Amino acid sequence: MTIGNGNFTYKSYLQSLQDANHVVDAGYIQQLLLQYRQLSALSIVLPNAPILFAIDYSKGQYLFFSNALGNYSAQQVLEGGLEFTLPLMPNDFYNTYNQKVFQAVLLFLKTIPQQQHIDYIISCNHRILNSDKKDIDILQRCTYITSAETGLPTHCIGMALDISHFKNDNTINLSFEKTNKDTGLITLIEKQYFYPYQEEGFLTQQENTILQYLADGLNSKMIAQKLALSLKTIESHRYNMFRKTNTKNVVGLVMYAVKNRML
Repeated sequence: MTIGNGNFTYKSYLQSLQDANHVVDAGYIQQLLLQYRQLSALSIVLPNAPILFAIDYSKGQYLFFSNALGNYSAQQVLEGGLEFTLPLMPNDFYNTYNQKVFQAVLLFLKTIPQQQHIDYIISCNHRILNSDKKDIDILQRCTYITSAETGLPTHCIGMALDISHFKNDNTINLSFEKTNKDTGLITLIEKQYFYPYQEEGFLTQQENTILQYLADGLNSKMIAQKLALSLKTIESHRYNMFRKTNTKNVVGLVMYAVKNRML
């Protein structure tokens, strides 16, 4: 089984994982779990401390879960595993993570030598529903421990934080960061954006007009003059277009538009 073969969804990955041959450093995993258990003592002093967790994908189980998740106790999560937590995600969010976000994670890991995977922090926001059907937005930051044999994630160890008071849209933000072992500094490598409600990722009529001008070779200043808009407004539209298409520049945007028959 090859990492990032283009066919994996999160669900199919979990189902097929147990059939793969994995070589993992069990001692390293136990060392991390010990550190997490020590850190979890802070939740007594800091009741709003982030959730610390560790997942064993091959078993679909949480090895560690420090705090309550919404109004679900840590014990409920530990006993229920992924079969308990995944259905807590609204369907549109789960489908987007299952079909797009997780595959993007696998494809990113494929570009990194396996022995360096532990140097990367991968962050993503989720949404779950409490038992009273109240939405809770969660930020998850984790490191994937991968098999030396297959390069596939076998464990996920990290933290999760309730960001409901700060998240005011439906976008799923995925980011990849690298930690410098010597300095501890963290460098952002890449960000991607996903839209559980597809219509929110569509270009607006004005953005489509700007896209056509960009494809014709006009720069932002020229487009601003043609549309009688400020340069700042055009730049804002360009930024939003890059986000919606996960492109980084005009060339990438136009190539995306051609590929998806938007031009």
